[in-house]
Amino acid sequence: MNRIIFGGAFDPVHNGHINMALKAAKELDGEVIFVPARISVWKEVSASINDKMNMLRLAIKDKKNLSIDEFELNSEKDVNYSINTVLYFKEKYPNDNLFFLIGVDQANAFHRWKEADKI
Repeated sequence: MNRIIFGGAFDPVHNGHINMALKAAKELDGEVIFVPARISVWKEVSASINDKMNMLRLAIKDKKNLSIDEFELNSEKDVNYSINTVLYFKEKYPNDNLFFLIGVDQANAFHRWKEADKI
């Protein structure tokens, strides 16, 4: 199965996120897994974790092939880098094809991410 990891602050989640996820799910014939960050490395936080989760749940309600994983929210690390998330999903789904979806706001800065070459 194809699984598309979509991490971010989602503060707030908006139509751009949802439309991008739906298109990725369709194009890659897979499941898009939203992975909200507890602490965003690049952005200041304004919404609580509960508010973020409620917004995400409402945004993906009744949308086929979209789900949420709370890995980063449940992490005990001060900062959870995307490489940690990728490694978690590689272990969780060892036989699946994994893809990593990021917004255009981060695409240009991807080279600055921790262990970007491994992602």
